Amino acid sequence: MQNISNYDYEYVTIEYTLYDIEGNIIGVAEDYIDELDEKEKWRFSAEYYGINAKEISYYEMTLLEGY
Repeated sequence: MQNISNYDYEYVTIEYTLYDIEGNIIGVAEDYIDELDEKEKWRFSAEYYGINAKEISYYEMTLLEGY
């Protein structure tokens, strides 16, 4: 992900909702960074816990927030 704005962010978070094959929500994966400067790139790694990766059928980005 790249900050293509002309602003520096003090904090950015990204969140994905995880679904099983039947469309049920089975969890959330998330990551954050404390500083994301103007034009800086961020290689995020959204992590999840307590879920077998084989249970995840698809995911959807549900939050991208910064200040």
